[in-house]
Amino acid sequence: MELLLLGIYSFFAWLIFFKFKWLPWNIVTQVITITIPIIGLTVLILTLNVVAPSSADVRVINYVVSVNPQVKGMVTEVPIVPNRPIKKGEILFKLDPTPYLMDAKNYEAQLARLKVQLVTAQANTRNLQGELKAAIGNRDAIVSKLKLAQMRAKQHKELSDSGAGNKFDYEQALTDIGNLEAQLASARASESQVREKLAAKTPDGDQDEVANVKAQIAAAEAQLANARWSLSQTVYYAPANGTVISLSLRPGTMATPFPTIPAMNFVEDENWILAIYNQNEVRKIKPGQEAEIAFKMHPGRVIKCKVDSIMWATAQGQLPIGSGNPNGGVAPVPPNCLAVRLMMEGKADACFGGIGVPVFRELGAAKGGILYLEAGDKHWDEVHKISKAYFPMTVKQGPVGIPKDTVLVTRNFNLASRVDLPDDVAYTIVKTLWEHDTELAPSHPQMKDWVKERFVGEQTTAPYHPGAIKFYKEKGVWTDKLQARQDDLLKMKKR
Repeated sequence: MELLLLGIYSFFAWLIFFKFKWLPWNIVTQVITITIPIIGLTVLILTLNVVAPSSADVRVINYVVSVNPQVKGMVTEVPIVPNRPIKKGEILFKLDPTPYLMDAKNYEAQLARLKVQLVTAQANTRNLQGELKAAIGNRDAIVSKLKLAQMRAKQHKELSDSGAGNKFDYEQALTDIGNLEAQLASARASESQVREKLAAKTPDGDQDEVANVKAQIAAAEAQLANARWSLSQTVYYAPANGTVISLSLRPGTMATPFPTIPAMNFVEDENWILAIYNQNEVRKIKPGQEAEIAFKMHPGRVIKCKVDSIMWATAQGQLPIGSGNPNGGVAPVPPNCLAVRLMMEGKADACFGGIGVPVFRELGAAKGGILYLEAGDKHWDEVHKISKAYFPMTVKQGPVGIPKDTVLVTRNFNLASRVDLPDDVAYTIVKTLWEHDTELAPSHPQMKDWVKERFVGEQTTAPYHPGAIKFYKEKGVWTDKLQARQDDLLKMKKR
């Protein structure tokens, strides 16, 4: 801009002093003519630095996630392609699940065995009441016998003292009393033991044996849950929408949960736009102000933005004891400068494009987001008069710009071939795809929609290959309407 103003000023100076010679070209006019642009440009530059500052240091920064598996194992599958858009939840890689599957089955068997033990322990607890009753009954019986023995001993003593009885019978009675007293002590000990077992309960009211088995079951369930979690970690999913760059992970390699050596680096679609300004230029910048940026990779395109925030922190102002400042992970900000975060406005009213396109995902992450317009179910006859390639299709909510189930304009997949492809080769290709259509989905998310019901249709924009037509006729899916569409396309091709 400064050069443009200087050129315009020089042009008028040439007209005044040399072309029309309205003023003399002497030392006074020369000094004035040279001084005016110097002062004017200086004032303009200083004013613009405060009122409308500009920066040549604009950085687009993406989050990079170091992908590390939570468990170690042999890599069995890497279904992604580097530098290609990946949706959140897609599989990045798989590990051999065999060791973790065996652990899970082992803990399942342990848990089943412990549950059987719990049933036995609960049965034993119920038997303790019966054992207590039996012990009480045994004690009472011995007490009765002991009383009878004591009474008999007293009678034998009286008979022996009077000479009418045998002294041996008296001694035998005393021996019986001693045996019964010993049996009574044993019976009381057994009763006390049963009572102690019944009294040994946890605060929850469980017997010690039952509580011990329950504790073992809880430990086994925790081990089983950990084994199942480890098993689930053998499949690693994309944490967000993004791409994987410099993919070196291959089946057969060993992946370990080692943070300093990630299995791959995942670049998220969400990004920051930072513009670096000198501190004196940031004074008048406030969130919400409009901004414009341009990139060399998009010549002639000006992107409208708004100021999101100012990062009031610099690496030079950080004490060593602190943690990383907001500039961490990006190129160092020059001394005495601050970073201003910009958000793309996305002011375009409408445009045409597909779901999951990177630029649309980028706009979806920006302030305001995007919204795919509802196509509805009307006026399709008028659309088909222009082109039969497009038709309505309901897309489930979830992707960026699809907050609810929405009817969008779509078109079928097309597998193109050269005109001189032999009929038998085309026939074999279509037959193979037809017989293995369910195996296409793992190769790409959109391939799950390439099913037999959509192999042929009137929406095609190119004529079908004769070899393909032969196969479709054999399968009974080639109709008169398709043949009429084929004839129309061949006529258009001749024109």
